[in-house]
Formats: sequence, structure tokens, C-alpha cells
Amino acid sequence: MQQWSELIGAFLINFGAAEMATFQWIERFSSAKARNNSIDLILSKRIALVRQLVEQSKLPDDRKKRALELWGQVSELSKTRNIIAHNPLISHTKDGKTDMGFINTRKMKGVGPYAIEPLLFVDVAREGSRLAKILPEIITPFQ
Repeated sequence: MQQWSELIGAFLINFGAAEMATFQWIERFSSAKARNNSIDLILSKRIALVRQLVEQSKLPDDRKKRALELWGQVSELSKTRNIIAHNPLISHTKDGKTDMGFINTRKMKGVGPYAIEPLLFVDVAREGSRLAKILPEIITPFQ
């Protein structure tokens, strides 16, 4: 359980940095007023706004392409963040091995039984590693 708490803590702290970066990018490519207005947006909407502002920016094409690629990856990784933040941690047994994992309750609509694969430690570690590699490039908006 110690490993889980450290991994989840690091993942969420890194996502906090990514969320803070959205505000920096919005202010860099629009205005402080737009940044203030974006505070009430959910993360996916804020990332979409960042991507829209980058597309409209005067960045060189290569930097624009890279920024859009990075924010697209953050958007994909935010799906993992949402599973962690909004769903229960369960004990899961498969092939005789018990592990902990998060279930995505959004996949439990309708009448069960539900064939849901939990988000496991290894999945969170892999996604966290991807996010950690992206962060240095998004912490400061491209000039």
C-alpha cells in the first residue's frame, strides 16, 4: 500500500503542475482576464482552450506542432487522472493473483455483470512516467 500511495501522490502532484501550466499557457497566448475566466473550466476544457490558442498563435509551425502534440498527450493522460480521482480503489483477483486497482464506474452503466479491467499499479506507473517526461516541456509556454 505504501507504493500505491507514493505513486498516486506523485501522479496527482504532477497533474497539479500540468493544470497550473494550462493557466500559464492561456495567459501567455491570450490575457490575464482569459486565464481568470478559465479557472472555472474543467481540465479537459482548459486543455482544449490551450490547444485552440496555440493553433491561433504566431508560434513557428514546428513549435506549434510540438505544443499541440504535448497537450494532446496531457489530454489523453488526464483520462487516467480522472479514473484515479473519481473512482474507488479495489482489491482485484485475476489468475489467482490479487492486486489493487481503480475501477472506472462510468463503464458500469446498464445491467451487469460488468467486464471491467481495473487500472492497476503498473498502468498508473506507466502513465505517470509519460507525464513526468512531458512536464519539462509544458511547464513554461513556448516563446
